[in-house]
Amino acid sequence: HTLFRQEPIFANMSEYFMTSGTPAPKIPYTSRRSPVYCTSHMSATSQPLATAASHRILSASGNAVAAAIAAAAVLAVVEPCSTGVGGDMFALVYDATKKKVQGITGCGRLPADASLSDLDLATCDVPDINGKFSGKMVTVPGAIKGWWDLYSRYCDPTSPDALPGKHYSMPEILSPAISLARDGFPVPGPITSNAWRDGVEAQVRPHHSGIPSDCPFTNDSGVPPKQGEVFKNPELARVLSLVGSGPEGFYEGSVASAI
Repeated sequence: HTLFRQEPIFANMSEYFMTSGTPAPKIPYTSRRSPVYCTSHMSATSQPLATAASHRILSASGNAVAAAIAAAAVLAVVEPCSTGVGGDMFALVYDATKKKVQGITGCGRLPADASLSDLDLATCDVPDINGKFSGKMVTVPGAIKGWWDLYSRYCDPTSPDALPGKHYSMPEILSPAISLARDGFPVPGPITSNAWRDGVEAQVRPHHSGIPSDCPFTNDSGVPPKQGEVFKNPELARVLSLVGSGPEGFYEGSVASAI
């Protein structure tokens, strides 16, 4: 907007270059999107609400790790068909001061008391279900512990590896995701809404001979939400609130018992 303040509004950059007489920059690949440049910070996700959550932290001088956790938490709410608190996480963190890249592998492991016989799909409780959707294929979720490992190392001011920037507590970082889950958000589409529907149909219905009325990923009518529909997930809001106090909010207590 600032760049073209004295110019008409154009539908895309190509139209601007064609009408302004300005030579178009050479881009070594076909693209319908304008390149984005910045002088301070940048974030990118598959959902505008997640990008906005991270951008708010970066705009207030928070560090990139806090912003990334905020974005991941929002994605778990608005795009549960792609990511969530029941999954894993991986991160590469670049420390500009030390000029060093460090990684965290937040992938869960097999339950401590699991055995090979426990993993025999032939004894699956629902033998006709596709094996990849069996509970026996699910490792202990590593995402929440990964978020906390990242936070403890790069966001806690007492950590020797803490990155510079304004300090945010974990409840503050998770606040946007909690608010969206509690108060509702418009379901993105069409890719997200279709994948959401397909996920519920593939992973929920076979286990229950239908979709149960208390499924947290369906609306009050018992069906997956459609594009543009305002959807609330109060149970996920409650889980994220517990996670804000520490990883034990997920791996112990009522959440762990429910899993």
